[in-house]
Amino acid sequence: MKGDSQPAIPPIYIVSGSVGASGEQLVLTVLAQFQDAHVPVITVGNVRQVEQIEDIVTRAAKTGGTIAHTLVKEHLRNALVQLAQTRGVFAIDLMGPLLGRLAEILGKQPLGQPGLYWQLNLAYFERVAAIDFALAYDDGRNTQGWSGPISCWSACRGWVKPR
Repeated sequence: MKGDSQPAIPPIYIVSGSVGASGEQLVLTVLAQFQDAHVPVITVGNVRQVEQIEDIVTRAAKTGGTIAHTLVKEHLRNALVQLAQTRGVFAIDLMGPLLGRLAEILGKQPLGQPGLYWQLNLAYFERVAAIDFALAYDDGRNTQGWSGPISCWSACRGWVKPR
């Protein structure tokens, strides 16, 4: 029937101190298990202040949303958990339990620096970008760029940088 409409599906808010790629990947992996479920996913990255968390929790409370967070700074993680409980928002801590367990096993505290994975692996990501660049010019059609197997070999060695 034309007038029938299903209620809006509440969004999932991914909250991160960095860009949110880790949380987004996990949430999308889980959502893939629910075919044809069109759940809105809103990624909020670079969360560094409690005021930002207050805003996100308020938005989630208004929309009936769920928060999945990957905050590595303990005071922000604790603030989010407390605010979510106070306002009746379902929040899932994707990092805290594993950080706590590893701190226990290793006998030291985590650094609590957002984006460290990407910073530590920057050379890898630059190499992948260089290979992508080399492949784009490897079809022989673009005579202004590099072409041929030499470009791929050079990219793998880190000698070619993407433009």
